[in-house]
Amino acid sequence: MSMTISKRLWIMIMASTAALLVVGVIGLVTASRLTTAISVANTDSIPSIGAVDKAEIDLLRMQLGITRHSHQ
Repeated sequence: MSMTISKRLWIMIMASTAALLVVGVIGLVTASRLTTAISVANTDSIPSIGAVDKAEIDLLRMQLGITRHSHQ
């Protein structure tokens, strides 16, 4: 079976179009998963970091109060 150059070109164009579509879909799925992961990190981790920071400030204030009290 002999294929003409025109048929070969069409097959190559269709194959490359299909490959581009597959890569595009994989990219969209990956971007969606990344967006979800970033959202979870923002809603869970960042408030926890703020709570640790507040606890550290409270501890330092207590230490300062104890130091001031002991030197009076």
